[in-house]
Amino acid sequence: SSFVLDELLGGRAGLESNQLDPERVGITGHSFGGWTTLTTTGHDDRVKAALPLAPAGGDTPLVAGAPGPNPLAESLSLDWDRDVPTLYLVAELDTLLPLDGIRGIYQRTRGATHMVVLQNADHMHFCDEVEQIHEIFRAMGGMMQGGLEGGPDFGAILAQIKPAAELCPGEHAYALLQGLGLAHMDSHLRGEAAARSLLSGDLQGVMAERGVAVKVE
Repeated sequence: SSFVLDELLGGRAGLESNQLDPERVGITGHSFGGWTTLTTTGHDDRVKAALPLAPAGGDTPLVAGAPGPNPLAESLSLDWDRDVPTLYLVAELDTLLPLDGIRGIYQRTRGATHMVVLQNADHMHFCDEVEQIHEIFRAMGGMMQGGLEGGPDFGAILAQIKPAAELCPGEHAYALLQGLGLAHMDSHLRGEAAARSLLSGDLQGVMAERGVAVKVE
């Protein structure tokens, strides 16, 4: 991520320097990209706001049910030398990266603002084409029964995932990202008063007005 930022700010990505503001850098990513978001924020002082989405790196197995240590958790340092506004958007029923592990990361993050938990949602709710990607992933269970020798039974794990029809619709996740995620960046990178006011208010109530059930921690 720092390499990409170097290329962007160095004018090597087809953008003019006046199109980018090095003082207003935000970063976001999902799953492993969420881990990358936190890792980059910790070592790159140019990052002024972070938006991890269901990030890996919690004190749970790398994949639910996997034996042994989680290398992403072991390598994730949150001993930052500065406070960075960080908003976590996560899923209540995350099968791959259980919420308890993500909650541990959130509690250790310097400058964290909120963790907003999308209710009745799973890990793939932060992808494009939520329902389609979720069902593709769930269908993998039938091809992985028994797992690998010495490893987790991925088929059994995936078999526990609810069908997309029993989870909240993907549009609820989009509303969460487009609402609170964008407000987080607008507040901390653009200094927009309306965004700051929204984030300091009743986030659960704001999302409920749009029919989206969340829990704020």
